[in-house]
Amino acid sequence: MAKDQTGDQGEAFLREVDEELRRDQMANLWRRYGRWLLIAIGAFLIALAGFLYWQEERQEKVNQQSDRLARALTELSEGNTDKALPELKALAGEGTDGIKALARLAEAAQLVRGDEKPEAIKAYEAIAADESLAKPFRDLARFRAVQLQYDSMKPEEAIEKLKPLAQDGTPWFGPAGELLAVAYIDSGQPQLARALFEAIAGNEDVAPSLRGRASQMLSMLPETAAEAASAAAAPAATPAPAEGSAETAAPAASPEKAAPAEPESK
Repeated sequence: MAKDQTGDQGEAFLREVDEELRRDQMANLWRRYGRWLLIAIGAFLIALAGFLYWQEERQEKVNQQSDRLARALTELSEGNTDKALPELKALAGEGTDGIKALARLAEAAQLVRGDEKPEAIKAYEAIAADESLAKPFRDLARFRAVQLQYDSMKPEEAIEKLKPLAQDGTPWFGPAGELLAVAYIDSGQPQLARALFEAIAGNEDVAPSLRGRASQMLSMLPETAAEAASAAAAPAATPAPAEGSAETAAPAASPEKAAPAEPESK
């Protein structure tokens, strides 16, 4: 019993010595590094406060610019270009990235409405080339530039430009895919056009109006490669003139390139 008590007392003494030694070590560490630790903590808190303040100010700035953009677009839709265009120009220069992109797209769209097509194309191409803007905005501008120039482009050139934009899952798959399918038709590749229209018609993320147009196009396209080849090889049917008539039948008119209307996002 006495041995057990002695052992317990020894263990207690050793624990006290160990705790005292730890306290001394902590005190020494604090004396050596405590000041720097306080400075580091203070600097972190100042940085955190600065970040939170900046975040709040940025959000407030975005809210204000969003309101200004909405008012400018309303003025534009009402025909008040004298008020709308200077505000859009200001936002295009000083806005945050998203607001800046939307303002520039609105300016380019107004050029289209004003029948200033060459200037609109340049504006869209400039937006597409600006890597400081988010990719969805640049892709939309790239699509609109191709759409505006489609009638003067070779189908192969349009296909090359549209292919990256017409990938399933991308924001502009619907409108870019529709125009790409038209380019396939114009380049004599109806089977590729059919596959693309099928993908658009079956994609629930695409706008209903685009899906409807794709379904209509599917009803007019050959279903197989053999049918496509047969349709391409068949001569255009020309009705024979009535006997004794001096009039002759006019040849069938070739279809013109048809670019879709304004893009509809998913």
